[in-house]
Amino acid sequence: MYWSRIIIWLLLVIYSITGMGQQFFSIIDDPDNYFNQKIARFSNGDILIVDSSLEALRSGGGGKIYATRIDICGNTVWSSIYEHNNYSEFKDLAISSSGEIYIYGSEYQGLQESIFIIKLNGSGNVILAKLFYPESVDHFAYTIGVKENQVMLYGLLLDFNTKKQGFLVSLDDNLNYKWGKIFAPFESIGDAIITKNNEFICRSGQYHFKFDANGNLIWAKELMPNLGARTIQGPVEMNNGFLFESNQQGQSFLYQLDNEGNLRWKTAQFAATASGSSAHVLTNQNIAVAHLCADGTATLPSYTIFSPNGALLQQKMYQTELPLFTKTIYQSVDQQNALVTVAGNADPLGRNDIAKVNFLMQFSLDNNAGDCFELAEPLVTQVNTAQMNFIPLDVNISATNMRSDLMEGLKVSKNKDFFAPYCGGGIELVQLDTLLDCDNDWLVNLPNNTFFWEDGNKDNPRLLNTVGTYRAKSTDDCAQTQIYEYTLRKPACQCKVYLPTAFTPNGDQMNDELQLFTNCNLQSVQMTVYNRWGQQVFYANGENAAWDGTVQQKPVQEGVYVIAVQYAWLDNEGNTQQRSFSQEVTLYR
Repeated sequence: MYWSRIIIWLLLVIYSITGMGQQFFSIIDDPDNYFNQKIARFSNGDILIVDSSLEALRSGGGGKIYATRIDICGNTVWSSIYEHNNYSEFKDLAISSSGEIYIYGSEYQGLQESIFIIKLNGSGNVILAKLFYPESVDHFAYTIGVKENQVMLYGLLLDFNTKKQGFLVSLDDNLNYKWGKIFAPFESIGDAIITKNNEFICRSGQYHFKFDANGNLIWAKELMPNLGARTIQGPVEMNNGFLFESNQQGQSFLYQLDNEGNLRWKTAQFAATASGSSAHVLTNQNIAVAHLCADGTATLPSYTIFSPNGALLQQKMYQTELPLFTKTIYQSVDQQNALVTVAGNADPLGRNDIAKVNFLMQFSLDNNAGDCFELAEPLVTQVNTAQMNFIPLDVNISATNMRSDLMEGLKVSKNKDFFAPYCGGGIELVQLDTLLDCDNDWLVNLPNNTFFWEDGNKDNPRLLNTVGTYRAKSTDDCAQTQIYEYTLRKPACQCKVYLPTAFTPNGDQMNDELQLFTNCNLQSVQMTVYNRWGQQVFYANGENAAWDGTVQQKPVQEGVYVIAVQYAWLDNEGNTQQRSFSQEVTLYR
């Protein structure tokens, strides 16, 4: 184990009597270096934690993005640092159904404002990184969503000489621009989701919007409460509608809008801070809400469950030996293993006379008790007397486009393993590594048939040929864990690419397409074809980009064409490298 110079996590591992329902409670001993951890879950139950460096926020320059994957028992799978030369601030993350990671944030370079997306594979290696330029941006209201082959970007445009505007942008999963809309009115805070029907529900302060799959406005409503309550969280999709949270004077309540934007119900008021809760709809449509309750000077993590129609079913508060002064809270629910994981963040810019603790806790939906925290009596709920009136909202909306560039110079490095056992058991970690030549492979035999590869590979023995770290685990539960970690290293090897100087698209199944050939692990390819007058006649992107000698399905003339190629590949250090070139190619019939 290693202690990080900038952060120490004390891992408190607790074991549940319900098999895979593993409980743990972790804290960060020095949260002053981190800003706002958010979490997401992989399909196998692992948790991804992403945050940015508080150093950048304080200095206004530089900045690091931290991403850490932990397994279901709270053990580190990998931890990486992503650093750009400009000021960078993490805002949101998403994990696709195939396990690809999307990290979203804002960036400054001098007076140039932009947003960034870093796409990773499940091992933390960069697949693609891009900058987008949506006019003027600010560090508020950024949300990313991923569904099938679509990536949604949502955020705030801020021009100090005009009113605030929001943007809603759709990309494909290779981060290519599809369409974008800007609209007003808009406030500084908000959130958005892609619905199961591929529509978009967006919120900005008291404003609620619904857009169709092409970004056309379906309806917009403004909430006009009479008691000063402010909508602070949502939307969350559930059957027949969408959930939101409103808060006033230390009390929150949930309300549901139907698919047409009409109020269906609201819950009783429950004690919660104005920083916002994290709601999740369970498979039985019950609503599980992680939130914070003020208890004197401390803020306790709490858990409240409502029925599908908003009736209160259960409330719990958690106490630890450590006083928690938490500002924000996020949760992820693993219903397959009946687990809830909650991340809480202290206010790094708050009072200096109190201990600041960031925590990560996991408990079972079926059994909330544990050795390292105990249940406390929850605060009593109150009758909700808020009169809520939703009125139609006039929206100014127009199409927009975002220029984009590859995010050059992104540095990737390993973060030291910052988990250390605090209570309960640990793991036995066996580390093996080897250095091979560029074209050599490593045949690995697992110790016995109780081990399984964490990335889902079923091979044993397994042939390793790509640089990286591969982990195999043998465990019956979290108390009996043995991990073998195999690290394959190779020297920097040249990426060789070849584009033919001629091709013959005549249908004889020989040399009919023009494509790039390489021995590299390509992440992306963009191919643009120009005729002899400099006019673009063809464009394709993707790892298998190729030209068949046609334009709009019609054969072009024989002759010389100029081919411009941009490509990115993963080098032996796990970093993305990018190159471009152009060359003349002769087309023969």
